[in-house]
This record gives sequence, C-alpha cells and structure tokens, in this order.
Amino acid sequence: MSVLWVMPNWNVPSELWMQRMLRMVSGDLAGICANQPLAGVWDDGAPAFALDRRYRSVFERALRLATFQRLTPGVVLNEAITTTRPRKVLVHYLDFACRFEKILQGCGADVLVHCHGYDVSWDIRREDDAERPYFNGGYLPAVRRLATFATFIANSQHTRRQLIDVGVPVERIVVKHPGVPVPSTPPRRSSRGRLRVLFLGRLIDVKGPDLVIRAFDLACSRGLDAELVFAGDGSLRESCEAMARSSPFGDRIQFLGFVDEATGRRLREESDIFTAHNQTGPRSRQVEALGVSVLEAMAEGLPVVSGRSGGLVETVVHGETGFLVNPGDVEAHARALLDLSKDETLRTSMGMAGWRRARDLFSLEGERDSLRAILGLTGRQGALSLQ
Repeated sequence: MSVLWVMPNWNVPSELWMQRMLRMVSGDLAGICANQPLAGVWDDGAPAFALDRRYRSVFERALRLATFQRLTPGVVLNEAITTTRPRKVLVHYLDFACRFEKILQGCGADVLVHCHGYDVSWDIRREDDAERPYFNGGYLPAVRRLATFATFIANSQHTRRQLIDVGVPVERIVVKHPGVPVPSTPPRRSSRGRLRVLFLGRLIDVKGPDLVIRAFDLACSRGLDAELVFAGDGSLRESCEAMARSSPFGDRIQFLGFVDEATGRRLREESDIFTAHNQTGPRSRQVEALGVSVLEAMAEGLPVVSGRSGGLVETVVHGETGFLVNPGDVEAHARALLDLSKDETLRTSMGMAGWRRARDLFSLEGERDSLRAILGLTGRQGALSLQ
C-alpha cells in the first residue's frame, strides 16, 4: 500500500467525484484521513483515520493532557503516517494542505497537493461578508513554502496559471483534468413538446443563477417555449426563488434543491440544454476552475450555454459543443437559448460534439490513468464506477 489520502470531507454531496477518484487508486491506498467520522476501513480494506476524532475515553483525555498532547487533526495525521508508512501523501485542497505544512514536510514521503479552484482564487471573499478575504495574509507565503517540497496537481490550465502567477515553479505543477462517466454510446433525444433547460450545481454567484433567470425571462418574452429547472442549493437560492416568483414566466421555473447522483443523471437525460452563467463572482470574486457539472452535461450529450470564464474555455468549444457568452451579457445568453430551442439539428450536433469531447478528453478512464501515472502506480488496477 503506497498512498495516504488526506481530505477535509468524506461524503459531501457536491464532492461525489472524490469517491470516484478514491476508487481509481483502489488496492494502492495505505489509508484515508478526513474530518468526518469514518468507518474503520475503506472499501478495499485501507484503514480510515478521522481527523476530528474525539477522545476514546476520559482516561485517554486525561493521559494526553497530562503529557501536553492534545488530540488535534495534526496528531491524528501524524499517527496515520506512522501507522501506514506511505510512499506518497496526497492532500486535497491547497488551503487544507497548508494547515499541515510542517507535518507534511517531515513525513518522509513524497507529498502531492491537489488544487481544485477556490483554493487558488487568491482574492476570494467570504460569502457572508464580501469585505472579508477568505484567506489570511499568511496563505500565499505558506503556498510558496509548500512548493519547495510538494508537487501540485492542477485540475485545469486555469488553475496551473493561478499557481504560476504567485511564484509556484512550473516544474512543481502537473495538470490532471477530472473525469466523468461517459455513456458508451451517444445519448439520443427526440422532440417532446416544451423543452427543458437544466441548471445543475450550486446556486452561488460564480455560476450566475440570477443571470440565468434574467436570460430565460428575456428568451421567453421572445418566444422560447421551455421550462427552467434548478437542481442544487446555495447562498443565492432564496434570492433566485424571489426572482422566479416575480417573473412573468415564474410558472416555468422549478427549484428542486439538492439532488443525488442518480437524480442528477436522470435530469440530464430528460433535459435538452444545460446552462449556467459562469463569471467572476461579484461578491466572492471566485472563478470556476473547470466545472465538473458542465463535463457531466457534455458527457450526456447536452449542448451547453454559459459564461466565458475560468476553466470553461478549456471544456466548452464555442460554436461546436455549445455557446460561451461574455459574463454579464444576458442578451447573448437569451439569444443562445433561443437559437438552440429553434433548431433541433443544432442541439443534436452540439450535444454529440460534447459527448465526443468528454469521451476523448474527460473520461473516468483517462483520469484514472493520469492519476495513477502521477502517483507512480503501475498498471490500471483502480476500479471505476459509473454510479
């Protein structure tokens, strides 16, 4: 067993991709560390360590306090490293890795840090207070110190550029795009009356759900015969629901809240267009580093309409697999929805082009091979799940 996997979250609904990645290294896991209490072992028998583990007994607490050894996440991580003796330690999220900088530097294993997006948005702000930076002044110096001994895995070229901009050496960065389940044959859709436009993801400013509603209203006023379905939750849900209630087309807008993976897959199968309005968040200042939900939509043969921002320029080919509009251009967004609604042939051709692009560049098999190569694992033993 060679890889110790460290991450803040275990079973967060928005991070189902983490379960997929874990299975890609199945059989080579030395252990898993995460905040939530875990079962004793992972699927393949690798031991699991809860970073937020509580004292097992009053006696253990008294013993640790007597020896000035508090049970902290750092102590648990040290125990995991000592117990499993991994050759590689893979930590997810750059800011999470910075919490364990000294432990990682002295762990005796190769350290890799997987960057996912918000963690390289250097000017990101807190959702509840746009005046407060998300990261403190010590974050960038800690990132640069990590770069002296760790390898950074970037999930996109956008993320790679963000790292280079703050002084991370190019030779310390490797790019590995995420993979998504891609059906073996391209999905087929046929006309069935009113179209369905799907927004699936978090309702946050970087994804522009409020701008989607404005574009949808404008398109409907010009003849769009469609319904708009929001699947997901987030800080903008309440304000978006208020917008829908005041919309002349509010009876066509649905909010489903969080949906599980199976429901998300069904929604994609039953929809005709996938949309968001990606942008630099006006409050959060965050940028979407890649957009897994967009990849999943392409894999299901859906044409995509969104904003030309961040990593979306690496996934969506404008005019081929969908339309990218300038962030804030609601008029262009509405026009793209109308053009797709009026032309089934265009929807089909863009959907098929998206499916081929997902198959060729963003498949689970491709990600597995890239991840195992980066980790120095031989063969293609990792299990894949389309669920």
